Amino acid sequence: MAAVSSSDLHLRDYLAVLRRRWLLLLVVPVATILVTVVLSLLAESRYRSTVEVLVSPQRGTDLVDPTSAAIASRDRDIENELALARSDRLEDRIRIRVEQPFTLSASRANDADVLALSVESGDPEVAATTADIYAEELLSLRRELAVDEFTATAGVVQQAIDDIDTELAELEAEPDGGAERELRALESRRQTLVQQLEAIQLNTDLASQRSAFVLNPAVAPDSPISPNPLRNAIAALVVGLVLGAAAALLLDYLDDTVGSKADLERMTDAPNLAVVPTLERQYRERRDLVTRREPSSPTSEAYRSLRTSIQFIGLKRPIRSVQLTSARQAEGKTTTAANLAVAIARGGQRVTLVDCDLRNPSIHRYFGLNASPGLSSVVVGDAPLEAALTAVVDVPGLRVLCAGDTPPNPAELLAGTHIPNLFAHLQTEGDVLVIDSPPILPVTDALVLSYVVDATVLVARAGDTTMKELELAVDALGQVDAKLIGTTLNDIEPGAGDRYGYRYGYGYPSQRPNESGPSGNGHTNGRSNGHAAPSTTPPVPPLTN
Repeated sequence: MAAVSSSDLHLRDYLAVLRRRWLLLLVVPVATILVTVVLSLLAESRYRSTVEVLVSPQRGTDLVDPTSAAIASRDRDIENELALARSDRLEDRIRIRVEQPFTLSASRANDADVLALSVESGDPEVAATTADIYAEELLSLRRELAVDEFTATAGVVQQAIDDIDTELAELEAEPDGGAERELRALESRRQTLVQQLEAIQLNTDLASQRSAFVLNPAVAPDSPISPNPLRNAIAALVVGLVLGAAAALLLDYLDDTVGSKADLERMTDAPNLAVVPTLERQYRERRDLVTRREPSSPTSEAYRSLRTSIQFIGLKRPIRSVQLTSARQAEGKTTTAANLAVAIARGGQRVTLVDCDLRNPSIHRYFGLNASPGLSSVVVGDAPLEAALTAVVDVPGLRVLCAGDTPPNPAELLAGTHIPNLFAHLQTEGDVLVIDSPPILPVTDALVLSYVVDATVLVARAGDTTMKELELAVDALGQVDAKLIGTTLNDIEPGAGDRYGYRYGYGYPSQRPNESGPSGNGHTNGRSNGHAAPSTTPPVPPLTN
């Protein structure tokens, strides 16, 4: 589907893209899961052991200024403890004691003053032993830092006491009656500092012994934390689905081919007359006609829808001749023309199907006929029209004019005066001419024929015809003022977005097609290359020329 602006996209458009590219949604997650599981099974097992430590930070400054403890943020203190537990200084101390590789991590447990110290290793015993060492070294480093802080604080207090002693000595050396009050104040302050110093020394002794507690020691784990194939597979499934959906949307955005009738109508500025589902293999490979073999199938109903659309357009202006063409080869124009002719004939009108694709004729293969004599034979005078026309026995009202021998100058032959006269004569003997013409972009034949037909239908194949090709084809038709009445979109997969109720009112699935193939179809001019095969409809007398 061609890229459109985001404002034009809706949820159903994205879902339609995912439906069309469902294979990506299957393959990418499966591949992601397989790769993930294989890597998980090949990866080294990792074990984790955790020890919990209760910490109660206390600083030397809290003893000098008790109000600071209330002001300090408790969360900030814990963050500081975590920073210490995650520091390179601590890890270096542990690696001195443990030679095996390991990984450290620290976190706060349940918003409490508890640190969870974890160690990951390829050996469960190493993980547990290292976790205990982790806790020991943290407590040791924490005590050292606390002692250092208390010692520094004690030095500050001792210096203050020494300063007061100096002042007291100076005042006592020069007695002054007015200095008695100052002496009492200095002595009182000194006494307070001495008490603080004693408290600091006491806490320094306590900090040197213990400043935190191990709540839960490490235990050797029984099972590894990684790899976990099941958990990884679930995660891979989610990632794979996201990647698959993203890939589907990206490919759809980059896809320049027609994906829906909305694309076709937007690029051609012409109405879409029918959407034809993908033909079964037997109709693609054997060039059989689904409208003859399975008239009640959804695909046959699509061709009847095309017939009806053309008839409605003909209410405004008569359409006695309609040409089927495409931007390039292999887009289904010949199949569409042949099935449309059968559908019109079975609707009660007299139809003549003319193969004007003189460079690559194939209409004769659909009806089991010889290509010659045909159109070129009649135009150059090698055969009369009556000998070239063939009435199809099992499709009353349908005659076929094959292409004939390939001429050296197809475009000039089609551009001559014989073609308009021939078409006018055929219209007097029937109701509608259905013309299979060559594709537009490779040759000019279809543009030449557009002058002598009442209407042109442009055929495109979903997922094959590009937007650029459509644009060039429409421009070419516009330059010759071709009467483009609409488009037909072929090869739409069921569930691809352009879904219609073709099954309504019909007993689908119908009887299976005749296995004898198209080569045994009946006709009336004796140019058969085989005997008539049993048909799904009773044979009727041949039409006269």
